[in-house]
Amino acid sequence: MRCFPVGGTLLLLAFCLSCSDNAVGTGPEFRQVELVVLAPLSGAESLSGGDIPSAVEYAAAEINRQLSELLEFTSISFFDTEAEPDSALQQLMRAGKRGGSFVIGPFTDAALARCKSYADANDLLLLSPTSTARSLSIAGDNLYRLLPDDAVEIEALVTLLEADTVESLIAVFVDDPWMSERENLLRQRFQQGGGIVSASFPFDPATANVTALGAAIEAAAVQANSLNPGRKLAICLLSPDQAAALMEFAAGTSVMAGLPWYASSDLAQNAALAQDAETAAFAEQVGLLCPSFRPQSATAENLADSLRARSGKEPGLKAFSSYSAVVLLALAHTAEEQNDIGGKRRALEKAFLNLSIIPNNLNINDAGDLRGGIYDYWAIRRAGAAFEWRPVANFDSETQVIERIE
Repeated sequence: MRCFPVGGTLLLLAFCLSCSDNAVGTGPEFRQVELVVLAPLSGAESLSGGDIPSAVEYAAAEINRQLSELLEFTSISFFDTEAEPDSALQQLMRAGKRGGSFVIGPFTDAALARCKSYADANDLLLLSPTSTARSLSIAGDNLYRLLPDDAVEIEALVTLLEADTVESLIAVFVDDPWMSERENLLRQRFQQGGGIVSASFPFDPATANVTALGAAIEAAAVQANSLNPGRKLAICLLSPDQAAALMEFAAGTSVMAGLPWYASSDLAQNAALAQDAETAAFAEQVGLLCPSFRPQSATAENLADSLRARSGKEPGLKAFSSYSAVVLLALAHTAEEQNDIGGKRRALEKAFLNLSIIPNNLNINDAGDLRGGIYDYWAIRRAGAAFEWRPVANFDSETQVIERIE
């Protein structure tokens, strides 16, 4: 666990704290609270989770400066879940109610599922910045999430496939409950529109033979084209594991190299993929597109620059959502009713409604997940001698409309 005091910063808070009639109350007294964060700071998720502390620290400092008459985050305690479900539960038990029953995290579906029963039984409210599993969308529990569940992303993905006239699909994904659930959502939604999932390839990233896996996918592509010669075929990567290796293999094939490729949000803005010139060139060649939810905080003026300056790298989904989580908890802590778990739950739900970010508020459904929002479609493009990720289109889950940028 890392624990340290919170200091001030010079930059303005990048959120608009609503002062409307239904705003969170100013509260009867000044509150000093500890901020508790369960995050993957080491292990398999450590590379993508490394910008979490910087975003949390920045948000807390800005809250302390702008809400100084109402609230002070006296310290931040980071509990490293190591991306392991059992570790996440152990860390949650260690943290207890140090954060006044509010906890940011865990971040992964597996860790959140492991902690959920303990949180429900011990009146702990979990605010997960990045969990999306549909099976964790349960009304009346103590789990709130800053992203829509996987069904909304799948809608964004399938709407793009249909717009691109893709009629047949080969799905590739890690063989675990969460990715299998995502593949099932994809299969059901794609078939509703008349599409066919010709083949699915679940694999274990720890033991997978990429050459054998790639050869099997190539054979399935040949067969799909033979059985359905008039249907446009595409490849879809539902998890980022082995993506670069599979692309390297596919570059030398006759069929896979000529198909359009799509992927889930887990691969969007993957820095390593863009930095490998050969893999990036292949991704551009096959038109790789990845839908990814656009956090409301990502539209806040100067926030991306501030986070980039603090962490030294491009802020991703985890950073923006972590920032949003801190602001939500600040608003919840300033609410008038917090005497019991019911009051704390109402305070958090009201905070979602009153965190006003242009263009939309953070509206949640009965399960405590975001209802929807804007998804950007990211693609790799050449930028001089290098490559970079760029948003080339976007999807509004409310209107179901795709807007092409290029």
